[in-house]
Amino acid sequence: MTRKRIATVVYGVYGTLVAAFVIASIVQVVAVCFDLVPASTKPLPPACAEGIRSMLGAIDRAAGAPDFRASLSPEWDRRDAVQESCKSDDDALEAFAEMLRLGRLVETHRAEKNGSLRKRLETRIALESHPK
Repeated sequence: MTRKRIATVVYGVYGTLVAAFVIASIVQVVAVCFDLVPASTKPLPPACAEGIRSMLGAIDRAAGAPDFRASLSPEWDRRDAVQESCKSDDDALEAFAEMLRLGRLVETHRAEKNGSLRKRLETRIALESHPK
């Protein structure tokens, strides 16, 4: 093979790898942006689901209150205990983290009550009540 032919092959392989990386990245971004990633269908541990459910109720109550953080009590005062009850399962810990993100979103932006993050959490909590 000539040097020119080798260079063409090397650049072709490099271009293919770069294109594959870019396409994979675009697919991941689109999936997250359009909420195409399904919520886990595995039920949460009962104590974790109940803790998240009560903390979501506190978010609803605090959303219309003038002092958001003060209105989260007493449910959010037990945040560490709820987190501890979710530690036994990676999916449960992720649901707990999503609930914390929802709380920050509502506080910062007074996000819609029925946003996609909230719907995912409600689906996961409902699975605990009705395991398949």
